[in-house]
Amino acid sequence: MVAACAGGHVASMDPVSSRRAVTITTTACGHSSHTVGTGIVIESGVVLTAAHVVIGSTNLVIDNGLPAVLTRLDPARDLASLAVTTADFAPVEYGDLSHGQTVAVATAPHSEPVDLVVDSHATLSIDDVRGKLRHDRGGYALSGRIAPGDSGAGLFANNRLAGLVFAVASDAEAASYATDASEIVSFLATPDTERFRCDPERSRVVTRSTPLGDEVIAD
Repeated sequence: MVAACAGGHVASMDPVSSRRAVTITTTACGHSSHTVGTGIVIESGVVLTAAHVVIGSTNLVIDNGLPAVLTRLDPARDLASLAVTTADFAPVEYGDLSHGQTVAVATAPHSEPVDLVVDSHATLSIDDVRGKLRHDRGGYALSGRIAPGDSGAGLFANNRLAGLVFAVASDAEAASYATDASEIVSFLATPDTERFRCDPERSRVVTRSTPLGDEVIAD
């Protein structure tokens, strides 16, 4: 369920929300390049991030070397979930944002805290991750720019997760974009039944359907 977050001009984030942010480091499938992104612990053992942060990866590491396993991947929504050993967290609550509201971005330890201002809540038409199709998704256009490595950072207002940052404007405009909470809730409602493995010959992640409890091949 998504609840409304009250509007306002001052972003606030309690210590628990800020501690949900983690750094995700990946090694690309089939070669040695690395990427760094951000994720949000949405409940104990589950990290939410942007799909483009982890797609095509062979190894996923959280913060100080904790191995993670990719469990859900939705390139159309640009969302992914990871299974990893984390500290105990209550399940996150979700909310909406209003025009003109200042929202705190839960950035990981590798980045600096930042606030963004909501310009609009709209349907965003976005290129599929590593695809040629375009997809519509609910999201926010925001004033202010996130830093490299902040993709997957959470937008928090009144300690509710309202969205997940996935992009900045390609021009000089100081604008960022985020997927909204309704898309996140729909994404997380999909069954956690796929497991992913790397195919180095094709340098991409391929999927296979396996019953829960089967061995997970992470590399």
